[in-house]
Amino acid sequence: FTQSSSVSVTSLAPFSLVGTPAAVSVAADAGTTAGALVSLTAPTASNSCGTSLTVNASRSDSAAMGAAYPVGATTVTYSATDAAGNSASSTVVVTVANYQLLDAAVSLNGSITGSSSRSVRVIAGASSQIVSVSMTNGSGTASNVEVPVAAAYGCLTAKDAGHSLSDTAAASVSGVKYAASFALDQGDSNDDNFVDILDFGIYVGDFGAAAAGDISNFNDDLSVNNGDFGFISLNFAKSGTTCGAFTGGAPRTSMKVKELRRLGMGHLAAADLNRDGILDPNDIAFYMQHGLPAVKQDRPGTGW
Repeated sequence: FTQSSSVSVTSLAPFSLVGTPAAVSVAADAGTTAGALVSLTAPTASNSCGTSLTVNASRSDSAAMGAAYPVGATTVTYSATDAAGNSASSTVVVTVANYQLLDAAVSLNGSITGSSSRSVRVIAGASSQIVSVSMTNGSGTASNVEVPVAAAYGCLTAKDAGHSLSDTAAASVSGVKYAASFALDQGDSNDDNFVDILDFGIYVGDFGAAAAGDISNFNDDLSVNNGDFGFISLNFAKSGTTCGAFTGGAPRTSMKVKELRRLGMGHLAAADLNRDGILDPNDIAFYMQHGLPAVKQDRPGTGW
């Protein structure tokens, strides 16, 4: 008779993992302090006989593969072993930055028909930064603003540093980022968060040809003129809104020219149009009735 037997043949040849993902760097997810959820596609492996092998994965933080990756660097190790004891491994590093991202939509209240680049201060918790926002017809968005990691932002602040009062908004979670919208009242040229008599003085000094986005050019046209004065008139004596109590004092409705000089702001004396030694709403009324002198200059008068 003929006797037959079967044997199991396994590969003795080394093998490697195919398709190990590239290193990943992401911001932390909004709405949580746990880090970021990252989906990785595991590599594949097969022995020289073409048999697919099981690929195992483990993380350096010992968390499950589907768990959020914490802030910092986490190493993922992939490994496989065939029936003959051959093994192969590869690694990928997932880095989660110590910040989250915010998309801040900014609108300028009033009639804006031009375009400019505005320097907007965004305050999130203890973080304060200036971001450039391209504005068209009074609207623009600062995308991917880096903010500290927080579980939520119930109050954020935005302010056009050279033009507007501040506004506040609560952030919502949109995908993996925060989103917030701000509507800014303009007229604050000196960034003190008031629209007051000092801003009128700056406006008088800036009157004339200007580039879009220049100080006092609130409507983004090619000049500082009555169209821009309208923002100061509309928002006069207003202060910006803040997260928490406002500690900036109060708007100044009048200042003596002597005080302006003492504070290093003597150039604003040119806005004392009625020449009574005081920069106040009477000068605004004078401007509204008579406009500006043909030649703007700082002319000291009796008692200044």
